[in-house]
Amino acid sequence: MVTCTECMSRARLHDLTVVLGLYDIQDQRYQSLPPQYFSVREIRIQPHFRFSASNPDRYDVALLRLDRPVYFLDHILPICLPPFNMSFEGLSGLITGWGKTDSALSNKYGTRVLHKVEVPVIQNKDCELWHRSRGINIRIYPEMMCAGYEQGLKDACVGDSGGPLIMYLNNQWTLAGIISAGFGCAESRQPGIYHRVSSTVDWIIVNIR
Repeated sequence: MVTCTECMSRARLHDLTVVLGLYDIQDQRYQSLPPQYFSVREIRIQPHFRFSASNPDRYDVALLRLDRPVYFLDHILPICLPPFNMSFEGLSGLITGWGKTDSALSNKYGTRVLHKVEVPVIQNKDCELWHRSRGINIRIYPEMMCAGYEQGLKDACVGDSGGPLIMYLNNQWTLAGIISAGFGCAESRQPGIYHRVSSTVDWIIVNIR
C-alpha cells in the first residue's frame, strides 16, 4: 500500500490499522460489500525523504506491507502505476479522502463519508508563481506536482494527506500522485501539492515485490 512518509514517520506498527473498501466511517449498514481490516507488518520510507518546516517535504512517499494478501472485490481493486518520469501537467485527476471540507474550526474532524473532487495538474513553475503572489515562497521540486484551480474552489484539505490522486490513462486507473502538502484549503492561487509517483515508481516496484 502506498501513502505519504509524513503520515508514517512517527507511526508505530502496533497502532496502525488499514481499512480497505470503506465509505462511511460511522455507519456501514448501507454498504453492499463489507470493508477489510489489516494490520501493518512493515513501513518502508523512501530513502530520499526530507522533512522541511517551511517547504513541502521532499520524496513524501512510503509503503506499507500488510499482514496478509488483499482479497479483491468490486469495491477493493488494485491500481496501476505510471511509467517512470511521466509528466501529468495539463491532465486532470480525482482526489479522494475523509479530510476537512473547509478550513473552518467547525469542521475540525473532517467528514464521515468518502469525498472526491476533480483537479487539474499545473506546471511546477506556475505553482511556485501562484504561491509567491500570495506571499508564500516555496520550491516545487521535480518529484512534486501541483493540482488545483487558480480561483481555489476544489482541493484536498487537512486529513487527506497520504490519499491518492488518480487518472484514467490508457483505459486503466493509474496512481499519479499522493496528497502531500498545502497552504490552506481551496484558497485562490494555492493549489494542493502532491508527490509525483512517476518520479519514484522504480523504487516502489522494487519494494513491493
